Amino acid sequence: MHHYERLVMTHLLSTFAALTLATLIAAAPAHAEGKLRIAEQFGVVYLLLNVAQDQKLIEKHGLKNGVKIDVDWIKLSGGGAVNDALLSGSIDIAGAGVGPLLTIWDRTAGRQNVKGVASLGNFPYYLVSTNPKVKTIADFTDVDRIALPASIVSVQARILQMAAAKQWGIGEFKRLDRLTQSIPHADAAAAVIAGQTEINAHLTYRALVDALAEAAASIANNAAAAVDSYLRVNKSSIDRAFLLKVIRNPQVEFKVAPQNTLGMGQFMFKAGALNNQPKSWRDYFFDHPALAAGS
Repeated sequence: MHHYERLVMTHLLSTFAALTLATLIAAAPAHAEGKLRIAEQFGVVYLLLNVAQDQKLIEKHGLKNGVKIDVDWIKLSGGGAVNDALLSGSIDIAGAGVGPLLTIWDRTAGRQNVKGVASLGNFPYYLVSTNPKVKTIADFTDVDRIALPASIVSVQARILQMAAAKQWGIGEFKRLDRLTQSIPHADAAAAVIAGQTEINAHLTYRALVDALAEAAASIANNAAAAVDSYLRVNKSSIDRAFLLKVIRNPQVEFKVAPQNTLGMGQFMFKAGALNNQPKSWRDYFFDHPALAAGS
């Protein structure tokens, strides 16, 4: 068993199953037809984008609708960087977590009106530690440090805050913030594995969603081919068998309809992180038939 597998299995601290944790975000109105700039982040949660890129599915569905689409792919890390890039107009579509989606929806309501385009899937999130004394979040002390792609605003940060609120009450949701540090996913994962650190547009839019739906079907039908797409696009050296095991985990679902996102929105409103209270997931997602079964 690989070292990083032992970490996950031994120090499982918090799991939010069947919760959409990665989404695509866009401002309205969308960018001009024919050009699409997509920012994605690091990790297997963006596999739908990797498959769409590797198999050129957006271009394929654009041509089906009579539009030749030139897609630019950009790598960013952290919800803050993604939201900044989207608001500056340097990208058209952003891959980010539900936390950043809710934040940017709230802050742009009545102006740019940024909303979610589609889910990228449902995934369990594990908080892992190399400290053998840490069994639950209540065991963290000042000697521990928790790496997040963006402290406070990333989906990982919000989930940690949700867990703190569940453990100690809503008034204590920031209790672990002092232990967090903003570190890109790849760097944080490498540090934990090494164990030597204290970091223990409309038609275009339609083509995009159709491409993601095809990518989801492709992953469900041929997980091994999806793994190969991931490895090619990311030029990754991660163990292929381990990645295949992750993708085949029944708790991991690659689908475009968001699931169980409203709970995080309601938590963020109660915590004072949102000025606008979401009443439905449809408040912060654009309407599309493929998302009809969302929640």
